[in-house]
Amino acid sequence: MTERAAELTQANEQLERSEERYRLLAESSLTGVYHIQDSLFQYVNPSLASLFGYSVEEIVGKLGPIDLTAPADRDTVAENIRQRVEGRFHDIRYSFRGMRKDGNLIDVEVHGARIYHDGKPAIIGTLIDITERIQAEEQVRQLNEELEQRVLQRTAQLEAANKELEAFSY
Repeated sequence: MTERAAELTQANEQLERSEERYRLLAESSLTGVYHIQDSLFQYVNPSLASLFGYSVEEIVGKLGPIDLTAPADRDTVAENIRQRVEGRFHDIRYSFRGMRKDGNLIDVEVHGARIYHDGKPAIIGTLIDITERIQAEEQVRQLNEELEQRVLQRTAQLEAANKELEAFSY
């Protein structure tokens, strides 16, 4: 019996160390980490809470993903959650507009996967703020449009100048 007790003690210690590593990883991650079950966040790390302007305690067990989603994107987010919970997709990666506690909108990208926790479907995943990336992409798009317009204008000017030169040279 003492050998079995020692094995169980060792297994429990390994489990505790593993849980501690996971907790430290999730709690110190710069990426938002979440666990959704029964339409509510059952866990969020400090990075996710901070990104949306909340404390962890204000979110866990009180708010769900829809509460942190811009109204225009709520149907999409709800459908993506439903499809994962129902098992149509195991995991999914997509972006949407999030809504901070102060009402400001942010662009976020999520990658979440379906799991079973306490015998019920749940979703775990990560979330990152992509607002700056989206803004930079928009700036590049606008600069490209401006450049294309300048090229068209300059081409027209050069064509006109060539016509003048051709008329003058005869």
